[in-house]
Amino acid sequence: ILSEVVIPLLVALLLTALLQPVYQGLSRYVPRGLAAGITVIGTLAVVFGMLSFVGSQLTSQFEDMATKVTDGIDQIRRWLNATFGITDTQLEGYIDQARDWLSSGNLADTATSAGLTATHIVAGFFLALFALYFFLYDGPVVWGWVVRLFPSGARAKVHSSGVIAWAQLSSFTRATLLVAAADAAGIGLGAAILGVPFASGIALL
Repeated sequence: ILSEVVIPLLVALLLTALLQPVYQGLSRYVPRGLAAGITVIGTLAVVFGMLSFVGSQLTSQFEDMATKVTDGIDQIRRWLNATFGITDTQLEGYIDQARDWLSSGNLADTATSAGLTATHIVAGFFLALFALYFFLYDGPVVWGWVVRLFPSGARAKVHSSGVIAWAQLSSFTRATLLVAAADAAGIGLGAAILGVPFASGIALL
């Protein structure tokens, strides 16, 4: 149960470190609360926009991808036949056994577990958004409250250490974003050169 609160807060903390420059830039022109709201909503819009693009690319290229997958399965089947002497009948039997093994569990328990996981993900998503907004809007006040939890003699050191740690975390998140962007560009370019379907969607993902 603790992880269902801690993980969304950690996600919000990382996003705050990444998005703080955006918030600070907006807060020069609009009130802080509005700047925090625009930053959060804008980030959601960018993420959902990218996912929508991926979905549209997947839909438009699904037939080509299905053909490629079918060809790949046929190549694997022929390789298994030539290398290990496994016939199509034997392969189908193995697949049926695996299907029976997967379906032998308690479907009710599986469905319940899946439902609980989905509920936790949705709750964590909204908790992270809520925390992100207030971390951006009132981060120094939140940090001041955390510092006051420590004995008075240690507060100055805790505060100075936190300032240094925050600067390092901010640098880390931005460097991670740059590395991810470089990786995505390289993967997308490589996939496009090789003629892989869904190359742009792969790069975004």
